[in-house]
Amino acid sequence: MPIASDFDDACCGRGSLARKAYRPEPTSKTAMPPSDFDGVTPAKVQCLLPIAEELHLSMSQLALAWVLRRAEVTSCIIGATKPQQVEQNAEASGIKLDDSVVQRMNDVLA
Repeated sequence: MPIASDFDDACCGRGSLARKAYRPEPTSKTAMPPSDFDGVTPAKVQCLLPIAEELHLSMSQLALAWVLRRAEVTSCIIGATKPQQVEQNAEASGIKLDDSVVQRMNDVLA
């Protein structure tokens, strides 16, 4: 995403929200270039749960809000399989994470 930002361009994320966290050894079909997810482990992702609970958000809403906060991201492709998931995830588009929350999340994932 830094490249898109440098060129004042937009991008659309691909893959699952935490593909690298849940598939730490990518195959040729799941390999992704270096990204914000490098070094993220399932244990680190679980450490975000208190932040989500504090904000009264689901983990998927927190993840989507974190991704959508970036100006170069124009949309997220969600993998919802139920109408309830679509509605819940759509609510994330209106969530604004303040700088202190983003910093806490970044610290957890570092």
